[in-house]
Amino acid sequence: MTVHVPRLPFSLDPLMAEAKRRMRRRRVWTAASLILIGGIAAAVASMATSGGPGSTGGGPGVHGLLSQVRTSFGDGRLLSASINGRTLTVTVSAPDEPSAVSATFEAQMLAAAVHDSEVASGQTPISSVKFVNSKGAQVRGYGLVPVGSATGLAPLAAGKCRSLAQAVQSSALAIRSALTLPYAGGACAFKFQMSGSPPVSDAFFVGKVLDGMGDPNERSYLVEVDNSAGVPLSLDDYTPRGGGVAYTKPRSPIPSVP
Repeated sequence: MTVHVPRLPFSLDPLMAEAKRRMRRRRVWTAASLILIGGIAAAVASMATSGGPGSTGGGPGVHGLLSQVRTSFGDGRLLSASINGRTLTVTVSAPDEPSAVSATFEAQMLAAAVHDSEVASGQTPISSVKFVNSKGAQVRGYGLVPVGSATGLAPLAAGKCRSLAQAVQSSALAIRSALTLPYAGGACAFKFQMSGSPPVSDAFFVGKVLDGMGDPNERSYLVEVDNSAGVPLSLDDYTPRGGGVAYTKPRSPIPSVP
C-alpha cells in the first residue's frame, strides 16, 4: 500500500530552503569561532611557557629549565613556574624559615637560567622573579627580586665547589653536598653536617668556604649547616641582584639557676 504524503504548498519551499541555508551558515561560523578560540588559547599557553610576547622560540622554555634546575638541587622545593609579562613567578615549597632561604635561592637560579635562555634565543628577557607558596600567596619576607645577566664571569670548573668544601671539612664537619651550578654565570650550593658545636661564627665560616671562589660580590652561593639530626642550624645565601639572606636557628634558652 502506498501512502502519499501531501507536499507543503509551493509557496513555502523557498522559505524552507532559505532557513536551511542560514542554519548551514551558522554551523560554519560556529566551527570557525571554535577554531579561532582554540588558536588563541594555544598561543597564550605558548607565551606563558616560552617567554611571553615577542618570543621567537629556540630555547628549552620555562618548563624545561624548571626540570633542569629542580634536578640539579634534587630537593623538590621548586613546584612550578610561569611568566606574566616580564616577571617569572615561581611556586616553591617553603613551610618554614630555613626552607624559604633554600627555595628562594633555587628560584633565583631558575630565573637566571630563564633570563639567559631568552637572551640567547633573541627574546625580550624577564626582569624580575616573584616567589609564592603552594596556595599562591607571596612567600613571607621575600619581595620581587630583579633578574639580569651575569657579565664578565668565567664558568666555574667542574667540581670547583666540592674542592672548596673539602678545604674546610674536618672530623666534626662533614660534606653532605657541594653543587657546582652553571646558572648565574657559575654558582655554588653547599650543605654541611656538624657533629658538635660550631667552632667559629657563621660569618667567619662562610668566608672560609667562599675564599677560593673568586669574583667577590659577583658569584651566587648558598651555604647550609645542619646538626647531626639534619636540622638546619644556619643558612646563608647571596645573589648579586637579590642580595643576601641569613638564617640562624634560635638557640635554646639557658635554664635559670634557682
